[in-house]
Amino acid sequence: MKEEIQRVENDGGEAIRVNGLIKKYDSGCLAIKNTKFCINKGEIFGLLGPNGAGKSTTFGVLTSLIPKTYGSLKIKGIEVDKGIMEIY
Repeated sequence: MKEEIQRVENDGGEAIRVNGLIKKYDSGCLAIKNTKFCINKGEIFGLLGPNGAGKSTTFGVLTSLIPKTYGSLKIKGIEVDKGIMEIY
């Protein structure tokens, strides 16, 4: 039976939204495959997984240190690859 995760509504709104994030390196290594998550303002978030699961790469893409291959990444409603200086 599939369990559904209940999200508690947060009046603070969305802080981070990741939708369909993919990172594929030139070597052919797929580091991030279709990742989706949303973090509300004031929410505590943890990203867990085994070594090589793409956790560091995901944060590298979120901070614009690593370019994404495909997908949407918004911080405070601003697309990361279009306005990183506006976010910080």
